Amino acid sequence: MDTLRRLRNVAAVSCLAAVWLLSGTPVAMAHHLYTPHAGWAKARYGRESITVFMPPAWNLRLSQAVVGWNSLAGWELFRIVRDRKGADVVLKGAASGMEADCRTTDGQIGLQGPNARCWISLATHTHALGTMYVVEHELGHVLGFAHHVPAGMYAAEVASGDHPKVCDDPGNSDYSAYQGVMSYCGPGRLTHGDRIGLLEAGYAGSPLSMRTRARDVPAG
Repeated sequence: MDTLRRLRNVAAVSCLAAVWLLSGTPVAMAHHLYTPHAGWAKARYGRESITVFMPPAWNLRLSQAVVGWNSLAGWELFRIVRDRKGADVVLKGAASGMEADCRTTDGQIGLQGPNARCWISLATHTHALGTMYVVEHELGHVLGFAHHVPAGMYAAEVASGDHPKVCDDPGNSDYSAYQGVMSYCGPGRLTHGDRIGLLEAGYAGSPLSMRTRARDVPAG
């Protein structure tokens, strides 16, 4: 009888947790947006997909990064397209390094405002599986999410204009217990923490309200 009662209690708590998360109710901050209006307003407010172009030869190994984010969002947050010129996000090869750069709606280059177009540069020699995780990470930046770094990297991140959270020092005022693809403390892939981040930012669950948009998004 006691065992049955415990099982019922566990089931009840699990159901309540699921309803809480799926409803879009705010929970402890998982991700950290560069600014409240960073990322793609059309996806946060209007559920319009962010279009992504990648070279056809990359589709097979890198499209899983898009599938991963879409699965967590519960809708087609990112949509792969064949038209490079009209795509919101363009993946391109580079001799070395990996990074995401966006042009915001006010014409500035950076990740802190409402995005108008983004480019993700990838070193073409990177291992396929590793590259998929890199694309997941860089797509997180496209969505407006900042890094989650060890305390030793924090000052350099801030000096470069980023707005990171700290992943290894609970005593730091910018500490976050988040674990996911944006974290340098692991696991380096999409997790349930990223689902919470999507809910908080308005990419999953209920879209952000127009009243919130008027407050968060600068005119123009």
